[in-house]
Parts: sequence; structure tokens; C-alpha cells
Amino acid sequence: ANRPFSSWYFGKKEYGAFHFATTEYASCFVNLPQPDPNYFYQAATNYLEQDFDAQLWHDDPMVSLVNGKPLLQDGEKVDTTNALGQVNGKQILASPKQVQLLKEHIQSIRSNHNDLRDVVRHIEQELFTHHSGALVGNQCVDFGKQDGMTELEEAIMANVVERRLNDLLLLEEKRNIIDINRQPIYVSCVSNFTNFLDLSRKVLRSLEVGVPVIVLGRSHTSQHAYRWTKLLQQLCQEHAAQLQGTTDAATVDPSMITFLSCSLDDMKEILRDCQDATGNLYTTCSRDLAAEIKKNYPKTIASTGGPNTMVIATPAKDNPTEVILDPDEGTAYDSQQLQEGQANESTATDETAVEENDKAEETKKRKEWFTMHMKAAIRTSAAIESAGQCTALRHVIVPTEFEADQHLEDILMQVQTIDSPVLALQNKLFDGVYLHQATPGPSTAEYTHNTESDTYWKLNDELPAQGSQLPEYWRKVVVDFTPLDTSSYDNLDKLATWLNQHQPISLAVNGNMVDSYKVLRRLFDRTSLLVYTVGGRDDEKIPTNPWPKHLPPALSCQARPQECEIFGEVPPRFELHKYTQFPVLIPSSNPSYDAWYELDYLQKVAAPDASWSKASLALMNAIKSDAIRGYVCLLTHYIRNIDDENPKEVSVTSKGRTVLWGLQRPPLQTTTIVRTTSTNWDAVAPIVILFHITNARDQVQVSVTPENTPMKEFCDKHSLKCQVESEAELEQRVQADQAGNGEVFQVVYANESMTKFPMVGQFTSLYFCTGHVKSTAASDQEFLVRFKSVSKKWIRSLF
Repeated sequence: ANRPFSSWYFGKKEYGAFHFATTEYASCFVNLPQPDPNYFYQAATNYLEQDFDAQLWHDDPMVSLVNGKPLLQDGEKVDTTNALGQVNGKQILASPKQVQLLKEHIQSIRSNHNDLRDVVRHIEQELFTHHSGALVGNQCVDFGKQDGMTELEEAIMANVVERRLNDLLLLEEKRNIIDINRQPIYVSCVSNFTNFLDLSRKVLRSLEVGVPVIVLGRSHTSQHAYRWTKLLQQLCQEHAAQLQGTTDAATVDPSMITFLSCSLDDMKEILRDCQDATGNLYTTCSRDLAAEIKKNYPKTIASTGGPNTMVIATPAKDNPTEVILDPDEGTAYDSQQLQEGQANESTATDETAVEENDKAEETKKRKEWFTMHMKAAIRTSAAIESAGQCTALRHVIVPTEFEADQHLEDILMQVQTIDSPVLALQNKLFDGVYLHQATPGPSTAEYTHNTESDTYWKLNDELPAQGSQLPEYWRKVVVDFTPLDTSSYDNLDKLATWLNQHQPISLAVNGNMVDSYKVLRRLFDRTSLLVYTVGGRDDEKIPTNPWPKHLPPALSCQARPQECEIFGEVPPRFELHKYTQFPVLIPSSNPSYDAWYELDYLQKVAAPDASWSKASLALMNAIKSDAIRGYVCLLTHYIRNIDDENPKEVSVTSKGRTVLWGLQRPPLQTTTIVRTTSTNWDAVAPIVILFHITNARDQVQVSVTPENTPMKEFCDKHSLKCQVESEAELEQRVQADQAGNGEVFQVVYANESMTKFPMVGQFTSLYFCTGHVKSTAASDQEFLVRFKSVSKKWIRSLF
């Protein structure tokens, strides 16, 4: 697993490299290690019971770490707190003199090597094998993480995928195709998944390609991140000492790993004054915080959460086993009979009459839509890690028959409350709820509050209005319930618009099998989320193919990226650039978010092949810049590579699920508006041609001012959609759309021609959808027919 992927890869001369959904990207998921979570459990419990010293975090306070040494003098000493607001240690903030020293250090950091894979992967193995107990235990004590074992299992498997993606990234650089920016990056840690998202994805994967890292500290839930930063420095120094005088192998220079222990104002000052010497800032945080960070530091790559939603599908009012597709698809798909051996009416016997009665009873049972298993799915999804996981449930769509008094006692009031994260870990809990006041809950004038379980709920009259962001209420179990008849396609389309405006990470749908499939298909085709899961009632047993024998309820909080359940946290597309430069996908090569194509290479590949249509060739030949023409050629190669197999399928995961993943069109009912004041086709060509060469070609429209006659005439000549309107008219159109049907997916401003060219995967993710959709059943053929064979959402190439 430590060997560079390129050393045993297929050996192709031309390939799609590390970009999402290519054949080569998919090949990185094979032959992964199978770590044992019980090993991590035993290591963590041993650490917490025998080795953890709570006093150490007071006696050995958090400090800035520079060149492998702590800055101890002069700074103000303050308390640090854990996730429950309890003091758990000390921190020494950098003094003004030390802040200046930190600036000078950051501005002087230079990468000493471009390839540190061997040493970093050796240290990584040491870290996750012999120090896993400390990683899990410290996170448990600081953040209150109950199940750090599953995170470590996920990290070790997904780390191998991302190592291989980095191998392909470095191979591209070696071939003079791309240039990796090796200015130091900032890592702003997320406490709930720091061992995977921060330590592994951002720090280790950056270090191994020679990118220095600066870990940002803070006064709450940052002790464990400081401890792994310090441990990583120590292991790097020990490894260098072992090799000293015996080999010329590369080592990690102490300057490559820095930890900042500063006040918030000093942190902002450092970011501002050093921005010419630094690369991207990577963060996983709330949208409000991401917007504030990017406003002050434009080179921000942010993952932001949203109101994760579960739909309890309204039972069909007619035959609950009838297979129905969307009305705009013409004839219904005729599945196999759900019950075998139906008797002919003319020869009915007493036995068949009994069978008919059984079927009638089964139909009645299915209409009892809210089973105990579905209630448990809501409860677990809402309470996961005491509402401390990014996919924790925030919003539930329920049938209009929902009666709060009847059902909520079985849902939120039965959560398990806990006092200690250590006890939760020792007892292998993952959805215990802490009773605490460290973070505020909602107003009790607006939400019902159960004080015994510290849970909040609200029954809405309708979908929360546009602009209402459903605050996250971090570490508080807060759930909005909205009654909606999802047997109505009009209502499903309203819900799709709401989902696109609020952009949750995850959407789960549960109910009678046919209802669940129908609802999620409609929503999948018309939304832009990354994680979709379809589940059932858990009490349905239908033994005939193509229906699964057992369809457990779906959770909002289930995605294993190491098994192609591609994950990400993307802001609403119409304001994406307010929060981040690019959407973040997991797994992916983290250094690729600050890698750029070499202009010489783009100019060499600036010729389309003979397979292009006349219309596409005309658009390509109208581009003036060789570099832009070459970039568009790379985009077309990327789309073609994906279209070899899109979506890609995993029939059975380790958790018994069926997964489809790949590149998707924007929601089918939407249009992307490309607004330009430029008269130069080069300014909009990469975006418009990306749409034009796919089955999304009718979903893009150029918008120009009345004065921009050349661009309007060009679009008319080439049969491209173009709208002439003033800026005020465009704004009025978009506002009216957001208040109505939500047919405008996003407005992209392209007033200047590109001069820097990001990786084609990152560029495409700005306009097309990514991620996965899955069934909770293994080898679910009905799911595959509906979502793979029939759905029109998957990208297809049209040249």
C-alpha cells in the first residue's frame, strides 16, 4: 500500500489521470487495506484508561510550533475548552513580537523536495498503527467524538485511494503537463473528522508532494489537533535522525510543518500580510464562517454543510405496489410481477381467495407508513455524534397525516443521553446526546424543547421560506418536520427547488419501496446534492426479483468514500463563489486544488480530432487563444473518458448497499446563465463548449448587455441560446426565479478570458454535479433500472 501507484499502474501512455469519475480515478479504489476497527477500539480504550493524562494539556500548553520547536515566551496564557464548554487545558497565544516572527517564517518557507512520498507514507503508517489510540482518544476527550474508530478505518482505506491520486498527479507534473503550487497552505481543522479530513487529506497528502503546511489553532476543540501536529513533527525528526549519515533519502524539513497559536485578530493579520507567499486555505466549517474567511482570504477552499433532509414518502393512494415513473417519460416501466403465482380469476379456489386476503392485509400494512424502523432512522440520523457530524439530520419531510403528538415521543424523546464521551466510546455508542449549554439551541418560543433529552422540534406549515437557512445548532438535536404530500409531482418539484436553494449534503428517502424509488428518482433528477440514499420500511419482505428482499431505512449519515460513495460539502450553486474557489470531493487529490496546466502543454494539444461535429468544430475554431483551445480539448477528452462508463456501479459494498456514482448534469429543469460583457468568444468558450459537447447542451444560456452586439450575433450564428438584457433585468429575472420555480441553476460571470487553467475535474465541478446515489439493499436491480438505465441525469458526450 505504500508503493507509489504509478509504479504498478496500467502503463498507459494517455489516461484521464486523477480527475473525478475517469477510468483511472475509478481504478484507485481496488485492493484497499481492510483495517480492523476493534484494534482501534482496544488501542483507544487502553490509551484513555492507562496513558491519557488530563493534566498534561495544562502543563504542556498549546503553543506555536516553528521549525520543530515551540514558541514559549512572552505570550498570553488562556484556557482552552472542549466541545461541551469545559476547560480542558491551556494555550499560549503568540505575543506581538512572535506574530512578527511567524510572518517572517511563513514568508521564508520553501519546499525542499517535490516528492516526499516514501518518507511521509512511512511516517503515516507509524502514526496510524502505533499511535491510533492517542489519535482516537484525544479526539474523544476534546471534541466528544464517540466513534473515532470508524473514522480511522475510513481514513486508512481512503488514504490509499488519495495516495494513488497523488501518484498520478505527480506523474502529470513529471510529464510537464501541470505545475503544482508549493507555497505553504493553511489547514483550519474541523474537530469531528480531523484525523481523516485534516491530518490525512490535507496535511499528509500535501506534505508528500512537497507542500508545506500551517495548521491553525483556536481556543476550543483544538487540543487534539495540536497534539497530532506535535506528534507528526516528532516522528519526522526521529525518522530524519535514523537516516542521518546512512543514506541520501529525502526527509521532511522541520520548517515544513507549522502550528499557529494566535488570537483571531492576529491570525487574520498573518493571513492578510502573508497572502502573496502562501497558497490555499482549506477549511470545513459553517457557511457563515466560510464566507467570512473567503472574504478576507480569497484563496479559500471550503467545505460547508447544509440542512440534511430525510423524506418519508407519502404512500400511494392507489395500488402501493404499482410501478410508476415520472409522467414526462411516457409509458411506465413494467417491472416483473411482485407476487408470483397469481391465480387466474376464472379458476380461483379457496386457496387463492386466502392469498387475496393476505395481499389485502399486506396492502393495509404498507399504508401504515411510519414504522418503528423509520422512526429509529430519524432518531439515529439526528443524534449522530450528538448532532456533531456534518451529515446529521436537520429536516424531515413527512406525509400530511403526520401527527406530532403521536410520533415524536417515539423519535426524539427516546434518544440516549450521556454524560461522558469516554464512556460513550467504551460502550461503542455513536448517537448519544450530551446534555450541555456550550452551544445554544433555538428559541423555545419557536421550537418545542424536551428538557430531559435536550431535543428540539418544530412542525412547519410549509417548506421553510427561501432565505431561511435552518441554522445548524451545532451539537444540539434540532429537527424541523414539514408535512408534504410527496405523491404529487408538483410538490416534489417544489421540494427540489427548496433543496437546490439550501443545498444539504445528504438526502435520504424512506417509505414503501415503490414510493421511495419514485420520490428519490424525481428529486435526484432535479437537484444538485452529492449524497442520495433510498431506503424502505424495514418490514417489507418481497421475495421476487427485481425488488430487493430487504430494504432497510436510509440514514442521512451514511457515506463511505473509500467504497465509491463519493462525498462532499458544496454550497448552493447560485452563490458558490461566496464560500469557496471549487467544490470539494472526497476522495480527491488535495494538492490538485492548487495545480495548474502548463501553457506550453495546452498550446501543444490545441487541435480537435476528426470525430467532432461541424458545429462543435466551428465553436472550437472560433477561439483565438491557443492555450484556451488546448484547455477546451482537455475538457473534451475528460468528458469522453468519463462517458466510457457513466455512471459507475458498485453492486455490493461492505455494508450491503448498491451504489451508482459519476458526473451528472445540472438539475434537468434548470439553466446555467453565462453572463459576459466581453465581445471576445474566448471569454465564455470553455464554459459554453463544456455544455455543448454533452447532453446538457440545452441547459446553458449566454446573457449579454444590449450593447454587446458582437456576442449576440456570434451566438445566433452558431444556434446558441442568448438573452439580451441589462444587469438590472438579469437581476430581476433571477430574483423572480428564486422565488418561483428555481429554473436558474446559477449565474456565472465570464468577462475576461482565462489566463490560469485549473484541473479539468475542478473546472467541470463548478458547473456539473458530482457524487453518488445508493440503495440500502445489495444488488438492487430495481434501483439500477430506475437510476442507471432510465435516469437522464448522467452526463453523456455529444460531439
